[in-house]
Amino acid sequence: MLIVLAEEHRKNFRALCKAAESLKVASEAGILDNKNQEYLIKFYGSEVGLKFLLNFNLKLPFKYEVSKGISCVEGYSHDLPRMIAALKIPATRVPEPPTKSLMCIGGYKAASGGQEFSLKAAHEAWRYGLMVDPADLVLLDAYFTAVLQYLNEEITA
Repeated sequence: MLIVLAEEHRKNFRALCKAAESLKVASEAGILDNKNQEYLIKFYGSEVGLKFLLNFNLKLPFKYEVSKGISCVEGYSHDLPRMIAALKIPATRVPEPPTKSLMCIGGYKAASGGQEFSLKAAHEAWRYGLMVDPADLVLLDAYFTAVLQYLNEEITA
């Protein structure tokens, strides 16, 4: 596993936010055929920003800073709602995540309606170019937009 310093998390959060905005503009201009890249970058931007705050605000160490068995930032993996809960971010700032089962349509299990996935696996759907149910995309986009807005307000410079 690569070592990523807290300052690198902060800088990369900013870079991912800029990339997501650029992809949104490109999609709106009809340059991109689908928005998977935008959603993927929003997911990773949210994850990187939340992990930065876990370290910066809660002083939770990164894995390279501690001995085995000690709780660390990487222990949260891709579980954004768990990070938000640990940071005690109020629901007035970041709404509850989609609680229903999310669906990939087409492909595997297409005949039975698609395959279910959870929020923490959303990055996999987009990374592999799977088609997420359009209604679920609306929920996910609203959630990631709210998370990123919160993070942009909290992570300065």
